[in-house]
Formats: sequence, structure tokens, C-alpha cells
Amino acid sequence: MKQRLSFARAIIHAPSLLLLDEPYTGLDMNAALLMENLLLEKPDLTKIMVTHDMDRAFRLCSRLLIMEAGNIVHDVVANDPNARKFAEAVCFSAGGQFKC
Repeated sequence: MKQRLSFARAIIHAPSLLLLDEPYTGLDMNAALLMENLLLEKPDLTKIMVTHDMDRAFRLCSRLLIMEAGNIVHDVVANDPNARKFAEAVCFSAGGQFKC
């Protein structure tokens, strides 16, 4: 409920920029879907989101910056047909461990 309240407080005044740090942490599936739909309904809102959820990142973002040890190592345009494959190759080691 705290996460839901924080999100509501962040968007209630119609900001032009929204900073989100792991916004889906602590949300159930329904709340996460509601938040995702609200973000998609606001195309003029600039959203900067920190997340480990690559699927959501590709659905919600037009550009992804992949960081490693605090440095940007890749800049990916989400609508590029090869972007998802590239991001998955970069972010997962041979053993399937997430490393981004």
C-alpha cells in the first residue's frame, strides 16, 4: 500500500518528469498492471526508471541505458528490432545469471 500511495502522490500533480526507482517492488500483479497502464497513458510525461525488469523496460521505455558498476555501458533504442536480443545477451552471462 505504501508503494501505491507513493506512486499516486508522484503523479497526482501532473508532473512533466517522473523519477521511478524500482517502482514495481512490493506491488501485487494487479497494482503493477494498473501502474503500467497509467504510465502508458501519459505519452508526454518523461519517465526515468531504474529497474531490473527488462520486459517492462522494453514495454515502457523508448530508450534503455544499461549500467555496470555505475557506468553506462550500453545505450539501446527499444524499438530497434535487435535491441531485446542485444540487451539480453549483454545482461545475462553464459550461466543465466543476471549481471546488469
